[in-house]
Amino acid sequence: MNNRVSFITFNYDRSLEHFLCTALQHSWGKSEREAGELLKIIPIIHLHGQLGYLPWQSETDVRPFESQLDQAKLKIAARGIRVVHEGIDDRKEQFDRAKELIRNAERTYFLGVGIGNVNLERLGVADFVPGKAWATERGLTQAEYNDAVNRYRPRRDFCRHHDCKELIANFVRWD
Repeated sequence: MNNRVSFITFNYDRSLEHFLCTALQHSWGKSEREAGELLKIIPIIHLHGQLGYLPWQSETDVRPFESQLDQAKLKIAARGIRVVHEGIDDRKEQFDRAKELIRNAERTYFLGVGIGNVNLERLGVADFVPGKAWATERGLTQAEYNDAVNRYRPRRDFCRHHDCKELIANFVRWD
């Protein structure tokens, strides 16, 4: 299989992985393990950690995708969390991999990422190739939008008045 998609997330949750695994299971009649093996070829990088691994992702620090919590599950989740203000020395490998994916991508779409975000600086937004990165900007004030344009154009184009769903529907090329 020739994978052409990667995900870089600043979120701790595993909802993307859970959704993709569940979709494969129900659409193609795969077991959780089979679907998980297929998903392992899709890079999904959690730059600030994650709330434990799903059962198909690892043998250790496993925390199933469920609402019931106990002390052991909370400890697993807490061990996986890193906050933006802690620096990235312990996550250099993840950030370097994310930069490589962005650098080699034909197109990059930023969904719901803030405009003055230290995360973008850490990903090397100044080095993005013009015309290869698009971002949502719904909810920004005019001043915030103007600031973002001044800071990031031509490195990142802003899809005026589009939320995540609208950006995907109107700008993502599926070829």
